[in-house]
Amino acid sequence: MPIENIPPLPMGMPIVDPRTGASSQEFSQWWQQLFGNTQTIDDATSNIELELDALEADLSALTLRVAALEAASGTNHRTVTADVSVLASDSAIFVDATSNDVTVTLPALSERRFRVKRIDASANTVTIDGDGTNIDGAASITLLTQYESVTLAGGGEWWIV
Repeated sequence: MPIENIPPLPMGMPIVDPRTGASSQEFSQWWQQLFGNTQTIDDATSNIELELDALEADLSALTLRVAALEAASGTNHRTVTADVSVLASDSAIFVDATSNDVTVTLPALSERRFRVKRIDASANTVTIDGDGTNIDGAASITLLTQYESVTLAGGGEWWIV
């Protein structure tokens, strides 16, 4: 039988389970809980479609908000193997000094945060250079061991670790 020919459900009356032939007041209650006081399958379908539309709108709004937060916080992570300057878009720099010493040069002091992390276990050095601005009172700092990292934040007159 086409769906449009299905008669309204008799609310409050037992429904006969076509598989077992048994009456089921629970099915009627379940239908009412699921679809409210809708009388027909078409009404129930309309309610479901409206709920899906609302969920899609919520998801779209959430996606836009996440994108805005990512843009505001900076989510650009990159791995480097040679000397590099921190870019305005960088939020994390992973340094692989396996082949040579690497210097990460900080940008002009600003109110932002980013992380520099050493990912190799070589004897080469990873230096973070303040480029004329102190880093906690020093001109530069060195990451000596694999997985050592620092989060740097611009703070007034120098970079804070």
